[in-house]
Amino acid sequence: MFSLNTIRDALRTLYSKLCSLNFYTATSTDDHERQTGIISTRIAIILLTGSLLSLTLYSGLVSNSEIITVTQPTVDQYKSFIKQHPDMTCTCTNIAISYSSFIEFQPRYHQFCTSDFTLDVWLTFLSALANEAGGLNDWRRISFAQFRLMVALCDLAETTTTDAIDSFLETRLVVSQLSDESLFLSQIQVIVESFQADTQTAFGREIDVIDVLKQGNLLVSSLGTSNYFTAFYDYYYRDFPVYSTSEQFLDQNDAWENCQVSSKGTNLVAATDTQNIAHWIPGWRFGCYIDEALFASTLECYYNITCLSLLRNVYSLPLEVQVLKVTNDSRFAVDTTIGTIVRQLFIEDLAATFNFTGYFMACLPSQCIYTIVERRSIITVITTVVGLLGGLTKAIDLVVPRAVRFIRRHGHKWKRIIKVKPKINTNTTVTC
Repeated sequence: MFSLNTIRDALRTLYSKLCSLNFYTATSTDDHERQTGIISTRIAIILLTGSLLSLTLYSGLVSNSEIITVTQPTVDQYKSFIKQHPDMTCTCTNIAISYSSFIEFQPRYHQFCTSDFTLDVWLTFLSALANEAGGLNDWRRISFAQFRLMVALCDLAETTTTDAIDSFLETRLVVSQLSDESLFLSQIQVIVESFQADTQTAFGREIDVIDVLKQGNLLVSSLGTSNYFTAFYDYYYRDFPVYSTSEQFLDQNDAWENCQVSSKGTNLVAATDTQNIAHWIPGWRFGCYIDEALFASTLECYYNITCLSLLRNVYSLPLEVQVLKVTNDSRFAVDTTIGTIVRQLFIEDLAATFNFTGYFMACLPSQCIYTIVERRSIITVITTVVGLLGGLTKAIDLVVPRAVRFIRRHGHKWKRIIKVKPKINTNTTVTC
């Protein structure tokens, strides 16, 4: 084993060697020149070490960027690349894309429109019952007209929706770059929802226009629910003048409703049995006009087997009409007003499906570009530093010894420059 003194002597020898290390003037016999070489060596080692550390750190932190261009990629290639490079951009060849190339609709309507209540045999039976109707609130008096209107509105809603979809699919989406699949789906979903809302709003405005025309022109209901006419012979003028009188009835708030003043009031209809007992039909209403009464009504009675059995028993209905089914996939509640259902075009779901492959093929990207950013490997860092080491060493060897020699040669001259503070003469008289 090495003794402590041996280690101490070795350290002293190493320290002495380091202190006298001289790369530049080791063979010179001039002490001043040798000292200059030792100082230059120390400065060179410090500069070289610091430069190597800086170069190594910089080379290790700096990343290499490479732009990759994929020409006319397939949809499978695109999906593979976009997972690895989310920043990839693709330029579309076609900047105007028809919606029909990637959107398909299969609208599903309210079940009423395909129920037994729309069958001709049901409407024919109601038409026969209407001839036996009594007062304004008799279910038989208004049901035929209301169910027939409902069937017509179902057909109109389906036609309107089909025409709107056809028109929408003919329009074009303007794009410059291909959107990734998730962004594409979210954007198209918003567009479809806006299309549905606009279509329903336009249909609602048409209903409002009809309502305004009806009110403004004081149209008369064919069922006599808004006005009734009386005529008598005028002996003086020898004529039969006809007088129109507005119907009046108690609305749901037990207030008298005059159809000439306002036609918005409604009340429940009743099914009166042979013992003259009135059975109120939940949700089914009458009013001045068939359409307004229908829009204020609900279909809740026709979801209820008990209510439908009541009608069957009171009026001896020979038909086995199936009630409407309460389903979880319907967005309309049982007590939703028919007016709300109509204004939403009876649509349960547009069932729009989006085909990203169709969108990709319609866009037909000419090229996709993405950037690869990589950290330099250890071998690359070492190669870079070694490549710079030769030039750096030559620069230090060229500059440092000359700079040290110059400073040592002229440094003693600078020491002779002494700054002398001026003395203040206390006997000097200052006059203003």
